Amino acid sequence: MIGDTNIFITDKALAQGEIEIMIAEESARGKKYGWEAVTTMLWFGAKYIKLKRYEAKISMSNTVSIRMFTKLGFIEVSRSNVFQEVTLQKNVSADWVEPLQSLYKWEVKNYK
Repeated sequence: MIGDTNIFITDKALAQGEIEIMIAEESARGKKYGWEAVTTMLWFGAKYIKLKRYEAKISMSNTVSIRMFTKLGFIEVSRSNVFQEVTLQKNVSADWVEPLQSLYKWEVKNYK
């Protein structure tokens, strides 16, 4: 295992989830594994869990993750100097979700 990615449902009424990614294995960094894992999770959460908004809390020093989420359309909504983290958000829309699926070639079957 090189790392993990998770979605935590933070507000069921708003259909909001917090996404996180960690590539712990240094030799696996910079190879787009994080991009593939995050885009897959974002697509899955929107399509099957019906999430309408995502949030990502990232260490201010983690410019690679901030750049990745920014490329995915996330915008900064707050900064915490106490925790040294930035919070980014993305509202889900159909025109944003559809291209995510085209980034990989597998399909979820029989998910309930």
